[in-house]
Amino acid sequence: MRTRPLELTDDQLTDCLFLGWGLSAERLEYVSVGGGSHHWLADNADGERHWVTVDGVANHGFLGALPADAFSGLRCALDTALALREMGLEFVVAPLCSKRGQTVEPLGARCAVAVYPCLVGTSGKFGAPRSADERAQVVDVLVRLHQATPAVTALARPWQVSPASRRALEDALDNLEQPWVGGPFSEPARATVAGHAPALRRLLATFDQLAAEVAAAGADQVITHGEPHPANFIRADGRLFLVDWDTVAFGPPERDLWMVAADAGVELARYTALTGHQVNATALRLYRLRWLIDDISIVVGDFRSPHAQTADMAHAWHSLLRSFASPDIW
Repeated sequence: MRTRPLELTDDQLTDCLFLGWGLSAERLEYVSVGGGSHHWLADNADGERHWVTVDGVANHGFLGALPADAFSGLRCALDTALALREMGLEFVVAPLCSKRGQTVEPLGARCAVAVYPCLVGTSGKFGAPRSADERAQVVDVLVRLHQATPAVTALARPWQVSPASRRALEDALDNLEQPWVGGPFSEPARATVAGHAPALRRLLATFDQLAAEVAAAGADQVITHGEPHPANFIRADGRLFLVDWDTVAFGPPERDLWMVAADAGVELARYTALTGHQVNATALRLYRLRWLIDDISIVVGDFRSPHAQTADMAHAWHSLLRSFASPDIW
C-alpha cells in the first residue's frame, strides 16, 4: 500500500512488537509496496531488522466477511506457511511466532500484525516477463510446494472458485443508472463500467461456464500459493524465496500454474514430467479470468465506497483501466 493507515501510529505498532514478540524497535520505516497489506521495516538497537505487515481485517473480504473471520483466516494461512517452512521448504518466507506462539497478533479490533525475517535481495516486478530459466525455477518451486500437500491436509483451507468480491461487481452492474457517490473516483468508475457492461456480463458468464466444466472434469487438490507472480519472489544468496502467503489454500495446480506458463508450454510440460499431472487448459483459463474478475470487482467496490484522493486510489484507477484493456475482457 502506498498510503500508511492514518489511524495507526508508530507508538502503537512499537508497543505491539514489544508486547507480542519482545522486539524493541528503535526505528520504524513505512515501506510503500504491494497491495492489501501495509509494510514496515523495524530496526532494533543491535542492528537486527524485521519485516512487519499489518492487515486491516475489517476489509479483508477473501479471508472472511467479518473481522473475526478474517483474522482467523489470516492466522490459518500463516500457520500453513509456517508448517510448510518447518517441514523443509526453505523457500517459504514464513512469519516468526510471537511470545504466545502465534503467527499473527491483533492490534486493536481492526488490525492484524505479523513479523518476518528481513531478506536482503532483489524482488521481481508484477507483470514483468520472466526468462526461460526463471520460469523453470519457479515451476520447480511449485512442484515442491504442491507435493507437500500431505503435510498441511488438516491445516489449510480450500480456495473458493468464485471470488467473494464478485458480488460488488454484480451490484455495480445493477446500479449504473444512478450516481455513485463514494468519492472522487466514483462517477468516472461508473462511466467506465457502463461502457464495458456488456463485456463484463459476458466475462462473468464465460467464467461460470468454465467453472462448471472444470468441476465436472474433477481435479486434484493440492496446496497452492495463489499468487506466484514475480513480485512475490525474492532472489537472495542465489536462491529464490516466495513471500506473501495470505492466499495459500487448497486448489487445483492450475491455480498457480497459469501465472508461470508461457505460450510455448515448456513450463507446463516440465510440471507434467515432474509430477505426472496433465495440466487442464480450461482450468488455466478459469483462474486467469478469476484473477481479472477479482481485480475489477475489488476496485469497483472501493470506488463505490467512501474514499479520498490518495496515491492508493489513483493506483487503483490506473489498475482498473489496465484491466479493461485486457484481451480477456473481450
